[in-house]
Amino acid sequence: MRQVLNEATAFREEMIEGYVAAYGRLLRRVPGASGVVVAGAPARGKVTVIVGGGSGHYPAFYGLVGPGLADAGVIGDIFTSPSGEQAYRVARAADGGAGLLFTFGNYSGDVMNFGAAETRLRAEGIDARTVLVTDDVLSAPDDVALRRGIAGGFCVFKVAGASSARGDDLATVEALTRHANDRVRTVGVAFAGCTIPGQGEPLFTVPEGMMEVGLGIHGEPGVSTGPMLPAREIAALMVETLLADAPAGAGGQVGVIVNGLGSTKYEELFVLYQGIAPLLTRAGLETYRPHVGEFVTALDMAGCSLSLFWLDDDLRPLWDAPAESPAFTQAGTGVDRDWGRAAADADATAGVTGGDRGTTPAAGVGSGAGTEASPGGPAGMLARACLGEAARAIEATEVELGRLDAAVGDGDHGAGMARGFRAASEAVRGDTGGAGAS
Repeated sequence: MRQVLNEATAFREEMIEGYVAAYGRLLRRVPGASGVVVAGAPARGKVTVIVGGGSGHYPAFYGLVGPGLADAGVIGDIFTSPSGEQAYRVARAADGGAGLLFTFGNYSGDVMNFGAAETRLRAEGIDARTVLVTDDVLSAPDDVALRRGIAGGFCVFKVAGASSARGDDLATVEALTRHANDRVRTVGVAFAGCTIPGQGEPLFTVPEGMMEVGLGIHGEPGVSTGPMLPAREIAALMVETLLADAPAGAGGQVGVIVNGLGSTKYEELFVLYQGIAPLLTRAGLETYRPHVGEFVTALDMAGCSLSLFWLDDDLRPLWDAPAESPAFTQAGTGVDRDWGRAAADADATAGVTGGDRGTTPAAGVGSGAGTEASPGGPAGMLARACLGEAARAIEATEVELGRLDAAVGDGDHGAGMARGFRAASEAVRGDTGGAGAS
């Protein structure tokens, strides 16, 4: 094992705790939930932008929580959507009263669970809306609405956060976020798979000396496998693929994201960009504020992606806008109304410190403790015994279930079933823990 961890089952919880301990000046954890909010949240009168998804993709998604970016991030287990309950709790903690916008990648679990949270919030009178990220051109070439969300999500999140930060209303933030998604395209290639913490074998593999074009960030099948190419040829393949799928009415100026997927590092990405930039110039495109680094990863996966973001007069100032988060900081042209500082100043006036803010659950959000739901009598004893046996059986086959799922999906089925049966078994014992539903 070449991973830094304690028990695999505690990985997400310990990761969140360490993250908040390191970056407490910028964000805080939501009590009783697997998520973080920007320091000073909620910002009254500001549209709340919430991102989220499974962990294992840092800096997506919680690494992009900060002024000028997202107001909150919901964190699932490795490659697993956070539950609707978690999304709801984080949303309630971040809500500033001007409406909520969820934005995340187009994956079935995320769509279902964030959708459940949105429905619940709307029933409580909160205007909650969703914009899906669908930038992966090879995941569904003929139907944009079915495409997955990958590294181009950064462009979408950046626009949503900047629009909210300058004081736009919810309808405007939503419209600009949709416009950003319509104008971004991404293509990726992979050279090796990744290994989930605590598992001895990779979730998926790419044959030695080969590369897979269009492989998803959870191991979803790509469109072709062929010999590993030199950087200049990878650059040409990527640029040609994206230019062939340029959005309608695309202009001549593009933001550029060259993204590493985990173990393909910055120096290699610079070599790749050295090949990409002149190809874009020859195609008549001006590159504007390009970024090279890690924006959406897949644990230790080897590979990279290119995103092109066609800018216009509406999107350019939002791409330029200042932002600060643990994973991304940009000086900009000053569209940010500095909601975070105003909220922090209000805290200081009231004598509240960053650490103190995290001691009380958000209004309407319980900790999950204090209720006893364990059934009694012979039927209760039988139910607890059956759940315990089922949990042990699922845990014994967790790796194999994940392997089978990885053949057609994202490989999280075993982990998800094991986690669910453990939670059910703990619940009937009255041992629900502090973080509630996963």
